[in-house]
Amino acid sequence: SAGSWPGARGDRLSRLLSRPGVQLAGIFGALAIVAAVWVQADRRPPEWDHANHLERAALCGQILADRGLSGWAEIVEMSSFYPPVVACSAGVLSLVVPLAPLTSQAVIVAFLALALGSLFLLGRRLFDRPTGVLAALIFGAAPFVVFSTTNFQLDLPLAAAVSLSLLALALTEDFSRRAWSVAAGLSFAFGMLVKPPFAVYLLPPLALVAWRALRAADRRTRALNLVLALLLGSALSLPWYGPRLFGLPLQIANRSFKQAALQGSPEIFTAASLLLYPRALPAIFGLLAAPLFAWGLWVLTRERASRGLLWSAALVPFGVFLLIQNKNYRYVLPLLPVAALIAAAGLRPLAPPWRRVLTVALVCLSAVQVSAAAFAVTALARWTA
Repeated sequence: SAGSWPGARGDRLSRLLSRPGVQLAGIFGALAIVAAVWVQADRRPPEWDHANHLERAALCGQILADRGLSGWAEIVEMSSFYPPVVACSAGVLSLVVPLAPLTSQAVIVAFLALALGSLFLLGRRLFDRPTGVLAALIFGAAPFVVFSTTNFQLDLPLAAAVSLSLLALALTEDFSRRAWSVAAGLSFAFGMLVKPPFAVYLLPPLALVAWRALRAADRRTRALNLVLALLLGSALSLPWYGPRLFGLPLQIANRSFKQAALQGSPEIFTAASLLLYPRALPAIFGLLAAPLFAWGLWVLTRERASRGLLWSAALVPFGVFLLIQNKNYRYVLPLLPVAALIAAAGLRPLAPPWRRVLTVALVCLSAVQVSAAAFAVTALARWTA
């Protein structure tokens, strides 16, 4: 009847909004709009690494426009430390539209979409769909993630590569599935060609999955799949890493310790150094997300199937970067996707009323955090600076 139509329409709208895909699209759409508005309003010239990466993007686009793929050697030599994937993604886009701030940030926002999608699928794989959506919300609304969508840096793309590889590792089922083992190898190469520290984030969960594979009854088949993934990842990464095989480790060591000492960074085993990241976690990750992450680590003690992968992916790399003298919030950004999934998993054993209250609180805080991190328009801005 005509009188029941509004109710029926409301029910259909409610069902539509309850779909994980719609919720994920809403999260990404809101963040993309915020990034676009910020980039359009900002008139400051790029600085430091942001400017250097943009310069390489323009150079890669020019090489491709002039010489196409025959200029591959020049692209490989653009930087001695940074692989070309992110820069050349913007370079390829510049062949279609002029390279401008909005163009370059579109590439970063595309990597954000990859991170959100991979994180949702990983959460669905390890737990359930609501946990995957909530993890995507927590990660996307993290103040430092919002800030990173406004700069052409490699750390948000690196977070996307880490999320993708963790998903691929989970889907290999301890390297028992050949097709997903191949996909994992491709994701390893992709991550290494985004930024060299990818190995620090990947190796602990990879070592755990490999150890489980080699203890299985069909260990021979799994070992072959593992070797195939490693060979594929290494072969695709070799054209860039091969010429830098000896010089790159020295560069990493200098950046981690020597340059940090020259800049006056505190010694490793001091309170100022060891507490820097833990103290900053609410500001870079979220006021409610940070305590939920700590709670989620404890909740995972009951999740035998997923705890090893998530603990190894979160805690071991964090310990590595904690023991490096050179500290920067960008170094822990690729840990935020798995931290978001751990935080979301922390809500699972709670009673439904508590889950609803905390979910609503996360949604409201997410809106405030995004506004504060992007535009500094709320009192919360001082916590997200």
